[in-house]
Amino acid sequence: MSSRQNRYSALIDKIFFDHYVKGATSLDFKRQELKDASASLGIPMPDNLSDVLYAFRFRPSCPSP
Repeated sequence: MSSRQNRYSALIDKIFFDHYVKGATSLDFKRQELKDASASLGIPMPDNLSDVLYAFRFRPSCPSP
């Protein structure tokens, strides 16, 4: 896994666990939360925030609670 994928995974994991509720089949979040997660985790913010979402578009599964 590349460092970019690791960075993206950390951002998605944080947002997922910030919103996950047992039994949920989806979750909503705002783009700003990617920026906030980046700052919170001390990860450089991606130049293209949309790339984070597209990188996971075809991901076979989400993080496990």
